[in-house]
Amino acid sequence: MGEFVLQTITNATQDMEKKISVQGYQSATFDISGTATSVDVNFYIIAGSGEKRAVNPTKISGDLDIVEKGTINNVYNFDVTGITSMIVALSSISGGYVNVHMTGVE
Repeated sequence: MGEFVLQTITNATQDMEKKISVQGYQSATFDISGTATSVDVNFYIIAGSGEKRAVNPTKISGDLDIVEKGTINNVYNFDVTGITSMIVALSSISGGYVNVHMTGVE
């Protein structure tokens, strides 16, 4: 069992979606930080049918809601057992940039 970097988004200043393979992992952690004054962060899984479905994470640290406002410094965790892919979507970024560091645990 180990932890591996799945993906890193650095200095995002515009809307984007990033698809990440999580097949074979038990959990995925998303560490979101940056200088932006606000950003909307949404998470999705890709179902067996290929359909994109919204999911809510378990928040490990940071502010209380998914729509980040002020200093961005939050960590989210997902149980991804049996899931092949996830998508992190950033939108409405303003006042700076956003970084996302994603790791997976086998």
